[in-house]
Amino acid sequence: LWRTAVALRERERERDRERHARRCKMATLSLAALALCTPGLASLAPPRPVLARPHTGRTQVGMLSLQTGSHPKPPPGSPQAIDPRQAIWLQQNGYVWDGKAWGRGDAAAARAGRAFLRSGKRFARFVDVTDKPASPPSALAAAKKLEELLVSARAEALESSSPSLADELSAALARSAASPAFPLAWLGLQLCVVCSLGFGLPIDWAEQARLAASPETLLLSFSAGVVVAASRSLARAQLPPGVEESTGMAERLLADALDGGHALPAPAHVRFGPDSRFNLLGLTKWRMMAIGLEGLAAVSATLLMHALLQHALVGAMSPDATCSDVFAHAEVLGRNGALGATAAAAAAAVFASLPAAIRALSNEAAYQGDGLAAELDAARRARTRATAIFSAQPPAEGSVVTAADSLRTLADAWLVKFGGSPDKTATAAQFERAILGLGASLACAAAFQISGGALVAPLVARVVGAFDTYALSPDAEATRATVQLPPSAQAEANGDAK
Repeated sequence: LWRTAVALRERERERDRERHARRCKMATLSLAALALCTPGLASLAPPRPVLARPHTGRTQVGMLSLQTGSHPKPPPGSPQAIDPRQAIWLQQNGYVWDGKAWGRGDAAAARAGRAFLRSGKRFARFVDVTDKPASPPSALAAAKKLEELLVSARAEALESSSPSLADELSAALARSAASPAFPLAWLGLQLCVVCSLGFGLPIDWAEQARLAASPETLLLSFSAGVVVAASRSLARAQLPPGVEESTGMAERLLADALDGGHALPAPAHVRFGPDSRFNLLGLTKWRMMAIGLEGLAAVSATLLMHALLQHALVGAMSPDATCSDVFAHAEVLGRNGALGATAAAAAAAVFASLPAAIRALSNEAAYQGDGLAAELDAARRARTRATAIFSAQPPAEGSVVTAADSLRTLADAWLVKFGGSPDKTATAAQFERAILGLGASLACAAAFQISGGALVAPLVARVVGAFDTYALSPDAEATRATVQLPPSAQAEANGDAK
């Protein structure tokens, strides 16, 4: 008994030592992850200036400061101090020193200001008869007043509704994307998934190469890609203006950060607008980065959803069937249990596609419209009370009549652009988005199954969907209303107003 008690005590001490070692290892990993994800602790990338992109055509930066606390130095002869690395970064991103501040774009337009407003991810701007941004004083006052009303109404609407877990995760992702360590963390996660699954799963890469070279596999891959592209396009059409699709959200944020954006996520007219810095066959730098990042993420998704999950489900539902023989011998269907294997493969494809539908259903921002209904009500009130608003608070410059006319014009354009009468309820639209997401994933799963387990089939399908989204069918003006100045404001802009 004494020997038994001693042995039990030794085993208990050994277990305690093992638990302590595991705790130390977890603490070390947690500290390492914190150092990578916290901007203040990350030292893997050179410091970047924290700039805010304003609503004008020229971004002006006064006294900038690095995240480490140092102050930048402008070129020689300036009274300010700037770090040489920061000056190089500014020059590489198109900023120039005008003697007073760093900036890019039209300096005169920046000093004059532009009639521009934003609420959430929705924008509106005034343009003159030549479709150039306009900035008469009355239009500026109208844009500022309507922006105040819309932002206030949207904030009240969002405060009254509790955000879902998916919305909180999206907001946290947008905040993390501004960290210099975010690209490395994202790339490290993708490489971990690819390496662990690519080398850990029993994949016959020689057989995969043979299947990838098959014309039937390539035809099936591009056919599935057409289905994925059409499903994503239809799902985006069901989203309220200013609400992003959940597919590829992290990759778009990463492309925004790598493109030099600071107000993340960047609006559509910035992402898809012309870029004089880089343009290859009509593809700007942002579009190429978004396609490449989604392509890399598609590799991880293919290995995880098909090589691991779908293949395991097929084996669990029909132990005698594999991806290479379920559909490869169609002549034996109905004999030797092949029909049951086919049913198991179809069920596995459906189950592997369910996460996409669940992700679409969890997009609470799309269901609630991101406060759009409250903005539309505020725009209607502003349209009817425009004269009373500026009679009570006359603009600092310009006339009350012209400012009220500009406010009515801007409110009408906001209602027309973002207040189109929906032909279905929010619940029906969300259910339709879930069905479309399920259809896109089901096309990838079916391509994987029918091709005999070729991983290239769902991979190419996802890349084709990303290429269509960012290269073939982007809408740069999807979230921005461009409004012509009313005649009175145009006369004021021309200097003819009395």
